[in-house]
Amino acid sequence: MRLHTPLARGDQDLLQALPAGVEVTVHPSRETTRFRIEADRNDPNRRRITLLAASGPLDPERIGPFGSVAYVLLGPLLPGDAGRELLDLLCASDRPLDVGIQGLVRVVAADGTISLRGPLRTAPLPRLRVLAGDEQEINVLAGERDLGAALAGLATGQAGSGQPTPTGGGQMVAEEIVATRGDRGAWIWLRGATVPIDVPAVPARGAARAAVGLGDTFLAVYGWNRGCGIAPELAASRAAAASSELIGRGYPSR
Repeated sequence: MRLHTPLARGDQDLLQALPAGVEVTVHPSRETTRFRIEADRNDPNRRRITLLAASGPLDPERIGPFGSVAYVLLGPLLPGDAGRELLDLLCASDRPLDVGIQGLVRVVAADGTISLRGPLRTAPLPRLRVLAGDEQEINVLAGERDLGAALAGLATGQAGSGQPTPTGGGQMVAEEIVATRGDRGAWIWLRGATVPIDVPAVPARGAARAAVGLGDTFLAVYGWNRGCGIAPELAASRAAAASSELIGRGYPSR
């Protein structure tokens, strides 16, 4: 497994928290992306995010050919993280691609406050295997208010007022769509389905120590298991368990 990440020179120590077996390609950057995250007191599944510093985009030349890579997971945090050159490189590859959409549907205000913009209507994305986001992000991507309608619309390529999604032509945006729902678990929509798989959340053991990175963890574990041929229900339960473990474990201190 290889991780590509932009990091500032003074933040290389963050890599020490990675598990054994992960090879890292660092894309040099003047800054490392940092956020201030404030939880909503009335809704544990909502939060206010403010951008404190932004890294540079990934350099496609450092990624190189995919060769025998089994699949690729793309998790942009900000709109500029996945530039046109990187998307062109992914479009030219025949590798299955898993995408976390948070950076594709975010907009950053002048004061650093991050919010979600309207439905994504940009150039076609590469071939997608798994597309994932939280409930609000999926609704924004599809241009819907109801999660079930959003998933169904993305699955048929007719999300949001009957307009084709970026892939167009009535084609599915992804083979599988994951919508994480905080403490309500997740919904997963498979190609050809009429209802989503309802994945219950796994309660954290002990006091909660982390409230961010849970969706990314869910996608990474789910995507890896699906790539290994694991059935979606089992892959999803493992992903939920991994997210729960992260909640209790927290993050390494600086």
